[in-house]
Amino acid sequence: MNKQKNGGVNTPEDQAAQDLAPLHGTDRENAYHRLIELGSEIISMVTTCFETERDPAIRSTLVNIAWRADSSRAFPLLQQALNDTEPSVWKEALDGLIAVGGSSALDVLRQARARAKAEKAEWLDEAIEQIPEAMTDTGDAEQ
Repeated sequence: MNKQKNGGVNTPEDQAAQDLAPLHGTDRENAYHRLIELGSEIISMVTTCFETERDPAIRSTLVNIAWRADSSRAFPLLQQALNDTEPSVWKEALDGLIAVGGSSALDVLRQARARAKAEKAEWLDEAIEQIPEAMTDTGDAEQ
């Protein structure tokens, strides 16, 4: 159970706020796992942090946390991160979109592919090819 604060139990947002700070320090791995365990409640906070974070390694980690915590609720962040200029960030968004799968993820990837430069286009092509496989694995593929 979370530590009590003012006689009550901390909310997931309180816990997330406590766990986001160590992402910049030596306890990064523990903070990463604690944030994922909080689940979908932290998606909005992770998104807010992503929007203001300057360190690409932290932005990439935030994207990873979001899609691992709840890939479907992280979809807007994944779309946003796909447009990041830092390869580690947009590559993490690709992993998340593959995890989400489905026609919405394919649409986002195809739109990004239409405007992508060569290096990113190759990664997008590979991600697009993986979506139908992921859909088949979950039984969502159209037949």
